Amino acid sequence: MLTLRSEQIEALRLALEPSFVDRLFQHVQAAHAAAVAEMGEPAARELVARCAAEARRAGLAWEISIADFVSLAFTVAPWFYLQPGIAAALASIGASSRPDHRFFLFGGMVSPADWEDARRNWRAGPDAPPGGTV
Repeated sequence: MLTLRSEQIEALRLALEPSFVDRLFQHVQAAHAAAVAEMGEPAARELVARCAAEARRAGLAWEISIADFVSLAFTVAPWFYLQPGIAAALASIGASSRPDHRFFLFGGMVSPADWEDARRNWRAGPDAPPGGTV
């Protein structure tokens, strides 16, 4: 029987991450072509990679969950996950024993007011000048 240690599994995941991010970018480019064109391919690729990493930090592991998280950055706002209500919902998901299962409930865990706040106020990064983007 072959047994993989957690360090080996993590090393394999890290080796495969660039390929995953490339596939994820191709999906985003097809699904959100206008947003990608508006921000430019380099910035869009960076956003995909950053959000994939944020999704993993939130406890997500399934590719479909990470892809959904990344899509929110293109449909809501690039820094949506920093909005306090959304951040609280993500923390709740990450603290659960099955974050990917709970992520499918994520949309209903966030109030409409918090989603709207994210759309209006979280387009720029935390260190960006007022009115900036990504």
